[in-house]
Amino acid sequence: DYAELKESREILKRLIDIGEKLDSRRFIFHLLLPRETEHLEKWILESIETFKILEKENDSEKIFCFENVFEPSTNLFDDIFLNFKMSIPNTFRCLDLGHSNVMYGKEGTITWLQSMNLNEIRQVHIHDNKGKLDEHLPLGWGNIDFKEIFQIFNRQKIFPLITVENFDKQSLEHSLIYVNENL
Repeated sequence: DYAELKESREILKRLIDIGEKLDSRRFIFHLLLPRETEHLEKWILESIETFKILEKENDSEKIFCFENVFEPSTNLFDDIFLNFKMSIPNTFRCLDLGHSNVMYGKEGTITWLQSMNLNEIRQVHIHDNKGKLDEHLPLGWGNIDFKEIFQIFNRQKIFPLITVENFDKQSLEHSLIYVNENL
């Protein structure tokens, strides 16, 4: 609805202003697609128009990353991302490996990685799960093959900013040990 769209655009403007005050250089956005696919085309057009606010931020040091959340297909995320990339300067991907594992499974995530332009990835969120829920488990507690994924990054000489997304200190400590021992 129009009131919600207007409010979303105002929030985006305020967030960019706050980012300016904090001298932020990287902004991450979730897409949050509509559940009803009959509204998807309209949503994409309105989203592109909304995110054109970022065009005014044509600062080569700022990076705008769009994160995969729970899109029903990798092709859909890729299509939306490419539409944003054509319309908004400095647009890149934020790859959330936990979300990808829930939506596409272990093999689907690897296949998607191998098919995408890895140079478009500037940020990666890592947390583990068993492929059913977005659990944010410590690394190594689920079924995500982080070794294979980081081998792909290393072979392609891709070194994105990594964020470990765990919810408590003990889980984070376990994940950091996992990273040091395995990646």
